Amino acid sequence: MAVAIAAGVAVAAAAASAAYSASQQAGVSAPGMPGISRWESVFNKGTKDILDEERGVVEDAVAQGNLMSPEIYRLLGYEPVYDNPEGPDLGDLSNRLRDAKARVVDAQTKMRDLRHTTKTANGGTLRPKDKKAMAQQLKKERRTANQEATALEKELGAAQTTGRRIVGLKKLEEGPGDPTGSKDDLFRVAFNLENEALARALKGEEPLDATLKTAFDEKERTLRERLRRQLGPDYETTSSGVDALANFDRERGEAFKQYNMEATQLYAKLTSNRAVDLSNLTGQRIAQLLSPSQAATQRGLSLGQAAADRLQFTRSQQVERQLGLDASKARYEAEMAQAQARGEMAGAIAQGVGAGASGIGSAAGGMNFSSGSALSGASSALTQTGATRNDTGIADVQNYVGSLNLSA
Repeated sequence: MAVAIAAGVAVAAAAASAAYSASQQAGVSAPGMPGISRWESVFNKGTKDILDEERGVVEDAVAQGNLMSPEIYRLLGYEPVYDNPEGPDLGDLSNRLRDAKARVVDAQTKMRDLRHTTKTANGGTLRPKDKKAMAQQLKKERRTANQEATALEKELGAAQTTGRRIVGLKKLEEGPGDPTGSKDDLFRVAFNLENEALARALKGEEPLDATLKTAFDEKERTLRERLRRQLGPDYETTSSGVDALANFDRERGEAFKQYNMEATQLYAKLTSNRAVDLSNLTGQRIAQLLSPSQAATQRGLSLGQAAADRLQFTRSQQVERQLGLDASKARYEAEMAQAQARGEMAGAIAQGVGAGASGIGSAAGGMNFSSGSALSGASSALTQTGATRNDTGIADVQNYVGSLNLSA
């Protein structure tokens, strides 16, 4: 009887062990995103460096535009009014940033040299404990300088891009500036004089040409001398003399009027042409002032395009890793399904073994273990007591019991 019970217990233990192993999903690993290779990490670091360089170039371009802003307003005849007349000291910020970066480089250099240093400054042997303390101090100095450089770089970038805010415009008393840069603004002075001459011509106040006036004065003396010889000293009272002098006055008035009209057209054309030239020259001058900033901006855009191309490649690598994760997840789910099926089968076996062991215990008292009938008795007991259990589990237990040598 004891042997039969031991056999049943062994069968149950084996089945339970199989169920436990199946429940632990032996050999099934959880899915995970594939890691980034070293070359890809280096590649991404390079992309970040390009983006940092682009930011620096764009900030510098905006700073150049801000510096040219007052000159552009002067060309337009205005003076900008700022919220902060002084503005940030870009030179001081730049010098402090350069010093902080220099301290970072200096600390890194000293740390590199310290790895190969075995002697102290006075020639003694450098102990490992002291060497470690020095390395920690250098790391602290580098970290402090790096934090300061990061903060100063951010502050300088904000000062360059934002700068002083314009809160108003004040019209210049002397008018717009000279876009040609001529001495004493002669180009604009000439434009103003032409405008004044045009205004006088339109009012009829523009002086006549001296040559034209002299010519008519000479004609009048000649006419009067001729009339005096022909009509006598009282020629102005005769009808012929009056008509002659009236015709002369009409001719002179028409000539002066024609001259004034031509002068008006001339001054109008001159002022119009000079206004067009002034506008074109002002636009060209503004474009010249903004040219360095625009060139720097274009370089920044080129860097941005290069970074965008690299980011596109990085995204393709991410998609590839996602596909790998999806495939790993699919395999994991399939293996989990198989493990679950094995667990259910092992559970069924364990359930059948439990019932079979109970039947063996009750039937063992009447069995004769001195002969081979013990095996058939155990098998019969299993069949009778486990008739309502899982058929597959009972069959597995019967096969297992049949393989045992249950001799007295």
